[in-house]
Amino acid sequence: MIKYVFFFLVFGSFVITAQTSINKFDANGKKTGVWMKKYPNGNIRYTGQFVNDREVGVFKFYSEFYSNHPQILKTYKPNSNICNVQFFDKTGVLESQGEMLFRDRVGKWLYYESDGKTVVLEENYIKGKLSGVVNVFYRDGSLTEVKRYKNGLLHGESLRYTEKGKLIAKVPYQNGKIHGKVFFYHNTGVIREIGYYDQGKRVGRWEFYIDGVLAGYSEPNKKKEKTSKSSKEKK
Repeated sequence: MIKYVFFFLVFGSFVITAQTSINKFDANGKKTGVWMKKYPNGNIRYTGQFVNDREVGVFKFYSEFYSNHPQILKTYKPNSNICNVQFFDKTGVLESQGEMLFRDRVGKWLYYESDGKTVVLEENYIKGKLSGVVNVFYRDGSLTEVKRYKNGLLHGESLRYTEKGKLIAKVPYQNGKIHGKVFFYHNTGVIREIGYYDQGKRVGRWEFYIDGVLAGYSEPNKKKEKTSKSSKEKK
């Protein structure tokens, strides 16, 4: 009996100590040590460690409705506000990863197939906005699309490819709108259509090809000339 009482006292004091050793503030009122927050339903929201009110090491964030695997892992770099971030599905498979500066995505971000290994999308960010080249991949790793962004908007030449690597579209963008000379190709890589856009609208002469040979053209925005009535026809 004495042994059981002794065990209870020791184990009970350990639990109390463990419970009071988290979510603490230092003498200056700043977060320090291990922190853990929970959802209203009692499930863990996140766990991590603070030093002088700054996150350090790995923080694990969980869904409110399942907690078998973290939904997000944030790994903080020493003496930096940038952290490595990984997103997972509810089975623990990696969905995407990259870096964040506070709430903004920065640098290269990778997105994965359901196997958590095959890259299907590669993006680049500056201060939370898409900037630079964005690559989209087929499952075999070949390119399906190459896009360019500036300040969050499509800007520059965008290219699309077939699974066999044939170019099927070359489209220039300016501040999010198609602008300039565009080229469309058949899946075989043979030219199909050439034309111009002006801030998202088709303009000028559009040429259409059959088997790579010019077969006709149209001018979608050309104004039709009005035939004037002779003085005799006017009343």
